[in-house]
Amino acid sequence: MIEAMSDLLRDPARSSLVWLLAQPTKHERALLMLYASRAPTARPSEPMPARVLVHGTLHLFLSHAVGLKALDNNGKSDPYVKFSLAGKEVKSKVISKNLNPRWGEVFTFKGVLKDFIAAPLQLRCKDKDTFSSDKLGDASIDLGGLARTDVVELQARLSTQGTIYLRAAWQADGKPSPPGSLTADVPAASSPPSSAPSTPIAAATYWVATVTSCVPPQMVGETAPDESALHAWLRSGERLCQLVNVLRPGSVGRIAKSEMPFKQMENIDAYLRACLQLGVPQQDLFTTPDLFNAKSMGAVG
Repeated sequence: MIEAMSDLLRDPARSSLVWLLAQPTKHERALLMLYASRAPTARPSEPMPARVLVHGTLHLFLSHAVGLKALDNNGKSDPYVKFSLAGKEVKSKVISKNLNPRWGEVFTFKGVLKDFIAAPLQLRCKDKDTFSSDKLGDASIDLGGLARTDVVELQARLSTQGTIYLRAAWQADGKPSPPGSLTADVPAASSPPSSAPSTPIAAATYWVATVTSCVPPQMVGETAPDESALHAWLRSGERLCQLVNVLRPGSVGRIAKSEMPFKQMENIDAYLRACLQLGVPQQDLFTTPDLFNAKSMGAVG
């Protein structure tokens, strides 16, 4: 179980579920245990949206950076950026003696969109020296916004200091190239970009929405998402059944869509039976009354 848990937390496609670790209720611990024990084989039971299954080109525009760390004796750095995505690595040019460099470079990645949004874009900023390169900072960037729109603006806050500004655009095969505005300056934003969920629960909601093909009541990544609504959405009896079906398709044959309390209690009963079949120990489970709270009108309490 420990090894499976480690696999879960290392896997970017599921690591947003780590927020469950901080939740005190039994059903959330059991749900995390389910994912940990089945993490290597868990797959969506429903098809992904057709858009993400299309082959095409991902255009990544590296605009500029602000406030990089000074590593050289002259109080400057010679920064460049390396990107890693879907098994491909690219590197920018070096900008000499600058803590606010402007690159204005475009990189392209060819493939299927789902492969580009399955795991974060990895960014590493370095200071170029004659004999070595020193680390200026790392960042992971969620490209999930491309599942909904053709162009997303991105900010990468480095692990040390400074922010790098980028823009990503998706061009399906046979479609026109991105407009010239792709290479316009990426403006600073006062809040996290829409493509990057701003909180752990928002990230978990985005992942659950992806694997179950269900849309949450409030889209992930808004400036001020209603976390109570997202939490209730994540923990509804309907959502629990859908997640079990992700782990093992067909575990719950019929899922009630109605928000009527007794219908959601039926979903929770079906979820509990499926948990037992999937191997969750009886002592780690819970009873339907534990899960269902009339005050939440169908949400797991």
